Amino acid sequence: MSDSILKYARDDSQQVNMTRLFGTDLEPWREFRDRTLARHLQAENWPDLFITQLERHISLKRTHILPPEIKRQNETTIYFLIYGTRHWKGVKAMKVAMWKSDRSAAKKLGQASEPLRQQLLEYLATKPPRIEFAIEDLEEYLRSTAHTVRKLSKAY
Repeated sequence: MSDSILKYARDDSQQVNMTRLFGTDLEPWREFRDRTLARHLQAENWPDLFITQLERHISLKRTHILPPEIKRQNETTIYFLIYGTRHWKGVKAMKVAMWKSDRSAAKKLGQASEPLRQQLLEYLATKPPRIEFAIEDLEEYLRSTAHTVRKLSKAY
C-alpha cells in the first residue's frame, strides 16, 4: 500500500522494515531514500527500487515485470501490483486481466510498452549481418518483449 510506504519512508525507526520490503541493505536504501524520496515523496518513485531489486534477485532470462498502478476514483495511488513472468503468455494474461478490472491501468501499460521499432532494432542487433532467420523467430521475440514495461531511468 503506497500510503504506508510513503508514511514510513522518512522514518528512521522504520529503516530495517524498508530494507526488508525492498530486499536491499541499509546503505542502498538510504541512498535511494535520500536521492529520490527526499526530493519527490510520491508513490510513483518507489516501484523503481522494488523492480530493480526484484530483477537482481531473480536471475531469469527474459523476465517481464509489469507494474500497473492501481488508483482510487480521485486518481491518488492505492498501490502498484508488481507482476513478473518469464513468458509472453503471462504478459498477455496479465494485460487481459488488467483490461477487465482496470481499463485506465491497462491503457497505461500499453502506452509504456517499448516501441516496435526499438524492439526490431534490438532483435536485428543480435543477428550476424546477411544471415537469414525464420520469421517465427522474430515473432517469438516480439511476443516475448512487446509488452515489457520498464520505466526505470536510474540505476541503483
